[in-house]
Formats: sequence, structure tokens, C-alpha cells
Amino acid sequence: KSLYPSDDQYVCYFDIESMKPKIFELDVATNMIHQTLVESVEMRMASDRPIGCLLSGGLDSSLVASIAAKYLKKQNSQLKLKTFSIGMEGSTDEYYAKLVSKHIGSDHTHIQFPEKDWLDAISVVVSVIESYDVTTVRASTGQYLISKWIAEHTDIKVLLIGDGSDELCAGYMYFHNAPDPVSLHKENVRLVSDIHMYDVLRADRGVSSNGLEARVPFLSKKFIELYLSIDPTLRVPKSETGKPIEKWLLRKSFDRDDYLPNEVLYRKKEAFSDGVSSMKRSWYTVLQEHINNEIPDETFDYERQKYQHCIPQSKEALHFRLEFEKYFGDMASTAKTIPYYWLPKWVGNVTEPSARVLNVYN
Repeated sequence: KSLYPSDDQYVCYFDIESMKPKIFELDVATNMIHQTLVESVEMRMASDRPIGCLLSGGLDSSLVASIAAKYLKKQNSQLKLKTFSIGMEGSTDEYYAKLVSKHIGSDHTHIQFPEKDWLDAISVVVSVIESYDVTTVRASTGQYLISKWIAEHTDIKVLLIGDGSDELCAGYMYFHNAPDPVSLHKENVRLVSDIHMYDVLRADRGVSSNGLEARVPFLSKKFIELYLSIDPTLRVPKSETGKPIEKWLLRKSFDRDDYLPNEVLYRKKEAFSDGVSSMKRSWYTVLQEHINNEIPDETFDYERQKYQHCIPQSKEALHFRLEFEKYFGDMASTAKTIPYYWLPKWVGNVTEPSARVLNVYN
């Protein structure tokens, strides 16, 4: 919800909770999704400063980059979109980002940082995003490092990003377990309503703290209104040929005009905080190995007892909380900067936010 003052009260001008389905035909939905997202990206191409695009090789950033590259070619065939990806050694995203770059003809740079640089950045990342949420800190680290590199090594000042799609379009792996389409819709609404405390907090702070501007086409008011007005039975994970895939409707909408290679268009969801690392050695594993060696068991057992709000469930969570308190204090009111730890739904008593631990991942 967003508010604006009217006389002596605040009036809501955009309430996603009240939206009802009104688009029930698949062809109508896919055509409107295609048209609206293209318009949303193109509208965000207007700038007096050089524009780049973060390109992880996942569906969302790849679609944004492809639309932007097509737009630049229409404006001036000599212009190439500059795209950027980040990872550790063996990052699963690197291959797909380079594949997309070749397909759309972008000027691509992949930045590889060693594990130590990622670990060393944690403290400043917590101070920048003002959060101790586990998955938010993990994902913010890559976003902060790549934005810092771009600010220091290029003239890019504006970055297009693919954030917001997972919340709005039911992109997280746990949506495979949604009990019914209505529950899926309600979860979309909840995620978008709280996005300023999690993924968009990361996207905004991680980028802007380095003097850059992030632009988020998936979160345009028009695109949100459109997507949430589509019958949720069309928005559930599905497939025309094999295993159901998340964000099928979005993929179907761009299965035309050579936007992306099928290998990317139908690539399963890989969280940014996972894709920056290899399958053999995930970023969360790197973090937990390091922090588990730093915090003795007795310290963890003692320290976590003092919390009543968002009790740390791991040494990693405790470490992020202590870093947060180092900058912002330990008052109970300050801790409520996040209302809960971000975790997947419909997966039992899982306390690890990485999708790689979920049964539906494989």
C-alpha cells in the first residue's frame, strides 16, 4: 500500500489487496503481459546518464536485458547494452549470463570475486541495508559488490534489474507446493506488500549505496495491476510438455520473437544468492562454514536466549544480528525493522531460506 496526504488524513492510492481476477483467457493474458513489460522496460530507458543492466542469467534479469537490448537496437543499431554479472569460482549463473549476452548482443562483463571478498563484505552490507534477515544479507552481498565494482570501473549510473518478479509472478520454488490458486494469489499479495523490507530493500540499498540508481520494470504500477488481475489458475506452475515450472505464464508470454534461448527462457528458478556460487559449494555453505568456526556452541546458546523477536535459528543468523546491533543498537524497537525472517512457505519446518535445500528444487 502507498499513501498520500489528503487534508488531515492519509488516503491509499494503490491497494493490491483489493484486486480481483478479471482476465481469464490465456492468449489475452500473455499478450498483455508481453506488451506491458516491454513498455515498462522501455519507459525506464530514458536517462541522461549511461544505462547498464544486471544480468544473472536467470529468467527475470534476462528478459529485462533482452527487451532493453532490442530497444537500443531500434534507436541506434550501433548502441550495445552493457550487462554485468557476478559470482564466485564455478558460479552457475556465469554460463547462463554469457549465453544471454551472446544471444542479445550485449557488451558483457562477468566479475569474479574470491570467497574472502564476499565474507569480508558482510559487515558493511549489514550496515548499508539496515537488516539482519538471513536471505536478504546473503543476496545483498553480491548486489553490493557488483554495484561497487560498476561504480569504480565504469561510467554507468543507472542499472536495470529484474527484481520483483518472483514475488509478483510466483517465481519461488516453494510455489510448486501452493495448495490451490487462491493461496498462491494471497502469497503473491503478501510478498509484494512486504517487499520493501526484503528483496527491494536489498536492491535499493545495495545499488544506491554505491551512487547508482536501480530501476525495476517488474514493479511498475501498471504491471503489478495487470498481473494480479489475471486468474490465478493461469499463474500456477505448469507445463505444456513435462514437469511444471514456476512463472510458466511469464515464460509463455515471451516465447516469441527470439527474446531468449529456450535454455534460459525455461531455466528453473535459481535464487541470486545461490546462483552466484557453484552447486558443489553454495554461498550459504561458505558463510556457514566460516561463521560456525567463529562462534562457539556455548556462545550461540547463550546469546540467542536474550532475543524475543526473530530469535536466531543458526550461528549465521546470530552473526548477522550482532553485526546489525553493532551499527544500530540492540533496542527491541530497532530489531523490529524486520517483522519476521524470510522463509519459504508450504515446506514444513524449514529454517534454511536457500531453495537448494528444498525437495522441489530437484
